[in-house]
This record gives sequence, structure tokens and C-alpha cells, in this order.
Amino acid sequence: MRGRTWCLYVSDEQVAYALEVDSDYALDPVRGWNTQNVAGRPPLPRAWKPRIVVGQDQDGNRVRARVGSTAAPLWTGDATTFLFEGNDLQTHTATVLSRLGEKTARRP
Repeated sequence: MRGRTWCLYVSDEQVAYALEVDSDYALDPVRGWNTQNVAGRPPLPRAWKPRIVVGQDQDGNRVRARVGSTAAPLWTGDATTFLFEGNDLQTHTATVLSRLGEKTARRP
């Protein structure tokens, strides 16, 4: 089993929240997750939706990747692809199509 890891999600207002992330994705530097100093941080509010990147794999399937920080290469555009695990349990590459900003209770 891959497991899950608590990471820091840094909001657009630069407030750090704790968010549980797939352990493999937490280690992927292009996604911008930080596993340091998570203890004691409040969890990301339940109604909030983290920022995501939408990508397309080689078969035309759309996939999403949550992004932990606005400084992450996937969010800034420095990375144009990301890896993900498919239903076949193999690693696949997706090409970024779009970015969707976070949604909070303050900003619908």
C-alpha cells in the first residue's frame, strides 16, 4: 500500500494548512508539497477545494493533480507534465491542459 502523508497546503493568502496527500505524490517535487512542520497546523477547511492542475494522458484521459503551493513548478508552468498512477497500477505521464485555482468559503 502506498499510504497517505500529512503535508502543508499553502493557500493563495500564504496560510499553511495540513492536508492528507497520497505518499507518492507528496514526494513529487513538481507538485509543491512540504512534509516539514505539519504538526499543529489546522486542517484545510472542509468546504475548501485545493488548487489543481488538469492534464491529459497518452490515451486522451483527463486526470487531475492537487498542487500544494503557488510556487510549485506545476502551478508556475515550469513543469508541463506530471506523473500519476493509473488504474492499471502503472505510472503514466499527463500533459498539463489547464490550472484551476483554489475555492474557499470567501471566494466562490
